[in-house]
Amino acid sequence: MSNGRSPKAAANGYKDVVDRVLKHAKPIVDEFQRDSFVDEIVVELRHDPITVLEKGKRTKRKVNFPKEPGLYLFEINLRVTPTAELLTKFGNKWNTDRIQAGTSPRFYPGKVNKALTARDADWVPFYLGKEENIKKRVSQHIAGPNNKKTSALRLQDNATLFKEADLRVGYAQIAIPKDLHFLLGLIEKAVRSRLNPIVGRQ
Repeated sequence: MSNGRSPKAAANGYKDVVDRVLKHAKPIVDEFQRDSFVDEIVVELRHDPITVLEKGKRTKRKVNFPKEPGLYLFEINLRVTPTAELLTKFGNKWNTDRIQAGTSPRFYPGKVNKALTARDADWVPFYLGKEENIKKRVSQHIAGPNNKKTSALRLQDNATLFKEADLRVGYAQIAIPKDLHFLLGLIEKAVRSRLNPIVGRQ
């Protein structure tokens, strides 16, 4: 039995749903982009981080991060006052040598100056990520995932690149239900715009 609506009119009904969702979604997205919100996330990412590499050697500190959703941040310390020249030199070598260890994110020289502005003392944002299980993903970045096609920093394989540098990692746990984990991407994007880590997506 027909409900009196033409097929075209029925098909266009989805547009009303989209309009309603967008009307309510925009204020939520705006909240994730507020400076004060991003500030708090950055502070949490840098609260009591773990140094995982010292001059290219794995430290004995265990990554006892939660098996929960959130963001994580790796930061590099060149053991001297960081400059654009030094970071670019390191990054270019990373782009050349990282491939030998499998699939790893690349260095983007255009992000260096902004990353320097966002540094914490001599610690410069290196890599930012999001994950449903922070501990598992950070461990993959350090030890390397089992699948070589999975993108990761593979720090143990690339340890020689850090022989004159230290690397630390911190996290911010974000309690989001599993069916809403896509919201982590919005938060990650806002934090990425603030920190501009030199390795990873543009």
